Amino acid sequence: MRPSRARGRLPGGARCATAQSPRREQGPHTTGCPPAKLITLLGLAAGLGFGLRRYTIDRLPLATADGIDVLSILPADRALAPRFVEALRRDSAANAALESIRATPESRILAYVVPVNYVMQGMIADTGERWRLFRTHRTLANITDYVLHPIGHLSHEHAHPGMAMSPGAMPGRRIIVLEVVSRRPLLSPRGDFGIDDRRNPRFFADVTLHDLHVGPVHTLPAGTGWGSVPTPMF
Repeated sequence: MRPSRARGRLPGGARCATAQSPRREQGPHTTGCPPAKLITLLGLAAGLGFGLRRYTIDRLPLATADGIDVLSILPADRALAPRFVEALRRDSAANAALESIRATPESRILAYVVPVNYVMQGMIADTGERWRLFRTHRTLANITDYVLHPIGHLSHEHAHPGMAMSPGAMPGRRIIVLEVVSRRPLLSPRGDFGIDDRRNPRFFADVTLHDLHVGPVHTLPAGTGWGSVPTPMF
């Protein structure tokens, strides 16, 4: 006969494992080190994100005229960049606003050229109450409509809600001027979009297309039209 193993008993008759037969209990709440595959997947996702960002920046329709980097939302406007800058320089108020931006190796001037009713301009700067979409509870609806009809928005066929304007009735383009400040020398327009750079909105003005007349210059507050809501910057 085999000698029986001694087993302890808890109060109520429940058995407990002896020192000779230890048992490791692992339940659903047992924690351990993250699997190597998960860490690898997260690393690949982060690398892909940075790679796509670099790819996008390298293909932005940027132009430089008279020391000002110009980013046109409409591809056709890229060829007009020198004329837009020349129009700003001719206008005394706009030129004074440009001259007030201190030029250093660590700073550049970036001008966005957008349709006047460009629905996403609040992500660039706070250009007015009607472009603070998150405050009017139309954020998701407007962004969805813009994603579904991008060409229509850029060609003015889809104006901002509450603004009845026919195609071609727009007075021109809105030029939004920002000061880009970095902790390193900015050697090219591509450097305007560094992750750790500060892009300070300075002013905006509307320019007509037929005679390039510059309208009133509006000083911009700090930040974007979305307040503390995080917004992408490209």
